Amino acid sequence: MLAERPRSLEQILEELKLARSRIAELEGRLADYSPQHAPGPSPYEPIFTNAPNPMLLVNREARVFRLNRAAARLANGDEEAIAGRVLGEVLHCESLAGGRECGQAGPCPSCPLRDALNRAVRDGKPIHGVQARLRVSGSPISQAYNYLVSVIPMPFGSKDGFLLSLLDVTEQLGTLERLRKSEEDYRLLVDNQNDLVVKVDLEGRFLFVSSSYCDLFGKTRDELMGQKFMPLVHEEDRDSTARAMESLFVPPHTTYLEQRAMTRNGWRWLAWSDKALLDDSGNVAAVVGVGRDVTQAKEAEQALRESEKRSRGQRAAIAELVLDSVVASGDLNSALDRLTEVTATAIQVVRAGIWLFSEDGSRLECRSLYDFLSGAHVPSHATLTAKDFPLYFDALHTDRRIHVEDVPADSRTKGLCEKYFIPLGISSLLDAGIVVKGKLAGIVSLEHVGEKRKWHSDEEAFASTMAAMAGQVLVNAERRRVENALLMNQFAMDRAMDGIFWVDDRGGLFYVNDAACAALGYSRDELLRMTVFDIDPDFPAGEWERHKEAMRKIGAMRFESRHRAKDGRIFPVEVSTNFFEYEGRFMACAFDRDISERKQAEERLRSLVDEQNILLNNIDAHVWYLKDPETYGAVNTAHARFFGKAKSMLENRPLREVLFSDEEVRFCVVGNRKVFKERRRIKTEELLRDGEGTPRLLEVTKTPKLNDDGEVEYVVCFAHDVTESKKMQEMMVETEKMISMGGIAAGIAHEINNPLGIVLQAAQNLAQRTRSDFPKNIQAAEAIGLDLGLLAEYMRCRKLDVFIEDIQSAAMRAAVIIRHMLDFSRRSESRRAVCDPERIVRNALALAQSDYDLKKEYDFRKISIELSVDDNLPSFNCTETEIEQVVLNLLRNAAQALAEAAPPVEDPRIKVRILGLPDGVRIEVEDNGPGIPAEIQARIFEPFFTTKAPGQGTGLGLSVSYFIITHSHNGEMHVKSSPGTGARFIVDLPANQETIS
Repeated sequence: MLAERPRSLEQILEELKLARSRIAELEGRLADYSPQHAPGPSPYEPIFTNAPNPMLLVNREARVFRLNRAAARLANGDEEAIAGRVLGEVLHCESLAGGRECGQAGPCPSCPLRDALNRAVRDGKPIHGVQARLRVSGSPISQAYNYLVSVIPMPFGSKDGFLLSLLDVTEQLGTLERLRKSEEDYRLLVDNQNDLVVKVDLEGRFLFVSSSYCDLFGKTRDELMGQKFMPLVHEEDRDSTARAMESLFVPPHTTYLEQRAMTRNGWRWLAWSDKALLDDSGNVAAVVGVGRDVTQAKEAEQALRESEKRSRGQRAAIAELVLDSVVASGDLNSALDRLTEVTATAIQVVRAGIWLFSEDGSRLECRSLYDFLSGAHVPSHATLTAKDFPLYFDALHTDRRIHVEDVPADSRTKGLCEKYFIPLGISSLLDAGIVVKGKLAGIVSLEHVGEKRKWHSDEEAFASTMAAMAGQVLVNAERRRVENALLMNQFAMDRAMDGIFWVDDRGGLFYVNDAACAALGYSRDELLRMTVFDIDPDFPAGEWERHKEAMRKIGAMRFESRHRAKDGRIFPVEVSTNFFEYEGRFMACAFDRDISERKQAEERLRSLVDEQNILLNNIDAHVWYLKDPETYGAVNTAHARFFGKAKSMLENRPLREVLFSDEEVRFCVVGNRKVFKERRRIKTEELLRDGEGTPRLLEVTKTPKLNDDGEVEYVVCFAHDVTESKKMQEMMVETEKMISMGGIAAGIAHEINNPLGIVLQAAQNLAQRTRSDFPKNIQAAEAIGLDLGLLAEYMRCRKLDVFIEDIQSAAMRAAVIIRHMLDFSRRSESRRAVCDPERIVRNALALAQSDYDLKKEYDFRKISIELSVDDNLPSFNCTETEIEQVVLNLLRNAAQALAEAAPPVEDPRIKVRILGLPDGVRIEVEDNGPGIPAEIQARIFEPFFTTKAPGQGTGLGLSVSYFIITHSHNGEMHVKSSPGTGARFIVDLPANQETIS
């Protein structure tokens, strides 16, 4: 028998739906039956008695007067334990609290069972699908179950008796909860792994993408769902991808492919393991793919191939020169020309030259120069003297080798730039000393033109070999009358860095060089008595004839093998063999290079890369290495993501190619040099711009790594972004300052208010008592014989009436300032109500658009006002007049800024936005005026701070607005602006806040 397949969420819901339908049918058939009123046996009696789900008959007072067998089983078969009892004494609701029972009068809001019964009593209509968690009273196993309860008046429409039907859904609800939890766990697993996980349909459209896939491609899940993946694949890889997808339709329905895809960081190599999903009929329904970024491995393979390609060319060139008759001829000029030509061609360098020292060593003279681009030797009589370039000559005699990637930046070659390197466009240099009889006789010079070139170790070794051959050419030239070409070749091979073996047709060794003897630990005589099978444990003698035939067909072979030294040590070697015939006999020349260090380095590199990837790419902190004060080494993902670039765009690059400005480079280099110079850890803060140009403050710890000699090998940098924490500290300081200023404002206001009231009252009395139509004034004037008309004329002539009006106007204006100061320092006592933010803003706009001031030179009628409002804004409590005052102040400030802009704004515009937040409402007022400098933004909400001319502003408008929002409404208010880009004031108000008195 096949095992039962686990039920899905849809199947369980369908089962619940079917069960509820059957119960509803049964309940409907019983709806017209009431044993209390039936005159005799009813045909529905067996249905009621044997129904599979518990059923009870209760009266309108919730007292049970009949129950079926399933209900009796709830009480362990004791029907009398339930019949005649109040419902609340039989079934206890889990949500019931405080001892309240379903039998008591009145609705019980915490009991869904009693609530359903009350509604059925009230309306006389059936109540279905009420979910309740019930515990049966008196049951030996006191356990709560989840039920779907139906309450049906019996007969239908009556309010005398009621049928309660209970459907146990405990198991189904538990299964639903377990399924939901399982789906949540699965999604959590998929969304938090580093591998890429996708699911596509048969047409290649995304059905699912993991979070790692979205991060790699810089798209959201919504943007990818339903789209085809093929447009993301490189055009050259689409055919192979399509063939791989077709292979999924045949067993075993799996495939592996590698493809290039356009990600947020450019083209990347992705390796995919795909598996087809089959439906119940065995047909392919969808495809699930698990992928990984293998770009770094691909690049490493490419670098290895390039290295092998270079090595092949170099070995072929050496073999060519070893047997070259011109080199062996003893003709110095021809031999040197041949060396430079082969060297330039093999190493792909623009200029290859051989320079020889004068007898006294004071000069270097160019004897042969080959130009690779023109394919010809270039006549050159260039001469360099030790007197003019002492550093260069000293380096040659000391190191006998100079390899420089950037000639202007290296102290040894810097002096040659003006006279030699710059006119010829030379950027990189590799010199290998030619040694004859222990004395430096000259150099082989490789000169690269154009962009800087990094010299590889195999190129340095090849240059040294060419220098050794050049030395042999010089030796042959000195002894050309007594020596032949064979001696020259033998000398070159003896001095070569690789081991050289001459092999006869029986596999015996008849020549070995010094490097071969040193590597194997045998003397030359010992090796000449041995065969290749004695030194190569992987080369059986029985394979020799087959190997010779292969050599005759191919001519040259390259492979990796192993050598056994005299002390038993076995080490890996890279063997390059060349076949030739001498006097009709088979001969082979093998070049063996010990690759132990390379193998160890490759293993160390793989281990180091794995460890670094795990460590560096799974932390949020920035980590990078400095090779020198101005050059990156390796970087982690977080640091590369900060600049919005791939890691390869930072690693081994100068800081000036990564950082945003020269100022940032100079600041960082100063700190870096301090670490390299002082050789100690330092901490610093560096303000750098991220990939979007946004300034971010990094707290950086720089630690030097010292070698055994105490010198700095490299510097490890560890950084955290502290921009937000710094802003928070600044905000705390500003908040404390605002609180202090509020207290000062309150004190000043109270001190000024009393004398100001006396001034205002005296001005009003003076105006009142000089009126010519006031009865008491007339009476007093007549008593002393004063003509009030003449007095009034005198006051007009002397402008005393104007002075009195000015006193009153100034006193009233001062009173307004005092009121604003008190408002700033005193909590609002206005009553709150639920506010409509759109209505408040529209009222403020209506007031603003009727407001214009010719003296202040602004007019809302000449400004374009744009209002945008989000749908379904949350409600919040506020004092409407205060919020309206804040919006009006912001509108007036924006209008004044637009009017005062120099040069004038061509299209003055104010945008007002009302946005819904998850926990409140945001109001934004933005203008396209001249903007606000940073130094002003720091003080813009301070009381009495204003940039307007004297008499045009009190400096309290924004401070009062800030007080209303932050203190009276528990909100936030801030500004975002920069010169030339306008200003945007942002007001955030929390939803459903408590009223503050």
